[in-house]
Amino acid sequence: MDPWASTSQGRRFGTWRPTSVSAPIVLGAILLVLVASVTFVESLTTRRLLADHWLEVTALVAFGSVAVALAWQSQRHLEELLSSEARYRLLAENSSDFVSMSDEEAVVTWISPTVTSATGWPTETLLGHSLMDFIHPGDKEVLRDSFGPHAEDEVVHTRVRFRLPDGTFRWLARSARDIVADDGSVRRRVSGWRDIDDVVTAERAVMASEARYRLIAEHSSDIVLSWDRNGRIDWVSPSISSILGWPAHEVIGRTPASLVHPDDLVSMPASQRDAYARGARDGRGEARYATADGNWRWMTRAGTPLVSDRGEPLGGVLALHDFESEHQALELLRFQATHDGLTELTNRHEFLARLTTMLGSNRRSEDRMAVMFIDIDGLKDLNDTYGHGAGDKAIVHVAQQIAGQVRAGDLAARLGGDEFVAALRDLREVSDAESVALAILDSITEPLTLEEEGVTLTLSLSLSIGLTVAKPGEDPDTVLRRADRALYRAKREGGAQLITYDAAHDDGLPSVDVRDIERRARARHVT
Repeated sequence: MDPWASTSQGRRFGTWRPTSVSAPIVLGAILLVLVASVTFVESLTTRRLLADHWLEVTALVAFGSVAVALAWQSQRHLEELLSSEARYRLLAENSSDFVSMSDEEAVVTWISPTVTSATGWPTETLLGHSLMDFIHPGDKEVLRDSFGPHAEDEVVHTRVRFRLPDGTFRWLARSARDIVADDGSVRRRVSGWRDIDDVVTAERAVMASEARYRLIAEHSSDIVLSWDRNGRIDWVSPSISSILGWPAHEVIGRTPASLVHPDDLVSMPASQRDAYARGARDGRGEARYATADGNWRWMTRAGTPLVSDRGEPLGGVLALHDFESEHQALELLRFQATHDGLTELTNRHEFLARLTTMLGSNRRSEDRMAVMFIDIDGLKDLNDTYGHGAGDKAIVHVAQQIAGQVRAGDLAARLGGDEFVAALRDLREVSDAESVALAILDSITEPLTLEEEGVTLTLSLSLSIGLTVAKPGEDPDTVLRRADRALYRAKREGGAQLITYDAAHDDGLPSVDVRDIERRARARHVT
């Protein structure tokens, strides 16, 4: 039966036909005419004036007017109700969704024609059947739990799979509301159905994708973390415990930047540093990350933000790869490329390059800088007597004493063999450089004890040092030649002493250039 039949009889859309609501209008008009006629006749019969019956006339007019007004208002309300029902009926019958009515046993008593386009079922097939007959077995309990009793104004939402004529199922969203009788029983149940199969399929695909990526992240040897729109870490993979030692719960709520060494944050470009502090895209790079035991570990990072369609930040993801072993290997390669393998002092090539830079920045007359050549006295005799192993140990010992006496900011190097060189900067007086040189001489006055092939050796070592002060803007060759001349004089005069270059003493000394110094160092090389 058409659920709208009881309220739509006598109604043609767009025209009006009399209904029982018009009765008060007719009654009021007839009563008004009747009373007016009786009053007029009585006035003629009794020869009384009509004015003498003013009270009756007034009451009659008032009663008739009220009756007519009430009747008109009732008629207008009925018109609005019928118009509203017509609109809802048009919506129900032409919507891409469909509406059903069922009794308290879930038997369909009415269903909108759009069910055919939505599910493929003709309306007559569904009428008289229980909704349970068309619900997936796995969802029947869900639908049964959604049945009342519920308050009349309560809307219950469920999602179930609805069987199609070909035996397949589609996901439908159901919004149901009970029409309740005065005794609280359910007279009928109105349900709105909407096809959400594509939505559910997409949701499940996203869930499966998230599950796969989370599985990968949780079992990755790298650290993966995500942050929220406020830049706070809201998830981190368990691998953070094995790599950095942090329990996951101690990292949640912190910013990614809080784990980075302060020096590495400072060294980042400003734009990258600000983005990193917010937890946004930080690109790729390397940084030291805090470990739970208070140390630092080198990690490579790659981060990307997540934004909404409107460009609003939603958070982001950061991947960290343990780079400690590779970093140590690279640092070792860099060190070996710039340092002497035996003594770990700066090597000849690196010293000459850095000396050029230091002299280039030493252009103000108030800046003082000095260069000294250092040579071990009698190393050849030591090698011939005790072997090159003992000679190497003597070289290492001298290198350690030199490194221990030069100041922070100074540069010490081994040119090769038994020859060393040092550059001293930021001097106030020449005597400051001479004090460093004398401290180096004094540091090796104590005999050196060595164990060589089961034999204990006690060696007395001495050094010769040539010192010169660099003038503002001088080139390295000029400065090194003067230092080498001073060293030559120190050795010629018996060694174990410091000679500061004096141009007056240049007479009779051979002309030396940097290439001569390098050739001489290679000739004395004992390693």
